[in-house]
Amino acid sequence: MRPPLLHIGYHQTGTTWLQRCVFRNAVAGFSFAAGGKTLRPAFVELDPPSFDPDTARRTFEPGIRKAQDGDLLPVLSAERLSGNPHFRSQDGEAIAVRVAAALPEARVLIGIREQRSILVSLYKQYVKRGGPVSFRRYASAEPGADGAPSAR
Repeated sequence: MRPPLLHIGYHQTGTTWLQRCVFRNAVAGFSFAAGGKTLRPAFVELDPPSFDPDTARRTFEPGIRKAQDGDLLPVLSAERLSGNPHFRSQDGEAIAVRVAAALPEARVLIGIREQRSILVSLYKQYVKRGGPVSFRRYASAEPGADGAPSAR
């Protein structure tokens, strides 16, 4: 059995296109075993002390098995697994530890993008969602005194 492929983003790196056009393409050998609606509650949106790797894995194990039974590569994909870029991805390491505990055999795919381009794209997303800080402040290395986000 081939180990699952875990795609963690980063944000604004073509994740949606991969999820819609590649990871759901059985002809190309892929099967979309789990996405954000399953992966976020299992690894991100939880009370950290309550995390149990076996419980988390059971939520998406049926999708993995179905793909493997069909001789397809099971893909689990959610860019949020790379952390929240609008808050300096502060939770990224904790999420990675949880994912590694639940899926130790998974191969990880990380999408990247040229730094200036991704910064502008992330800022546009931040503004669309109601973010109030200026681009200069958003792009600064340190958050403001009020804890305003930066992209780093």
